[in-house]
Amino acid sequence: MIAQIEACLAGQLDDAALAAWAFDRFYATELGKEHYESGAEPAIADALDVLMFDDDPGFRLDVEELRALVAQLGKV
Repeated sequence: MIAQIEACLAGQLDDAALAAWAFDRFYATELGKEHYESGAEPAIADALDVLMFDDDPGFRLDVEELRALVAQLGKV
């Protein structure tokens, strides 16, 4: 997830692509098709929930918010 956010920060991935990626991961997790490290699930689910709406101007994260999310995920 951090790599995807960093790709967006570097201009290699646009907001729509990041949102689509997060949407796919979120629902794969909800359907039990994707699993994450034990104890990390809540933080990852929260991050995916935020990121899957990043293509909507009303919910788009700015650079500082994306960097903060990377820092938060780095602690998981």
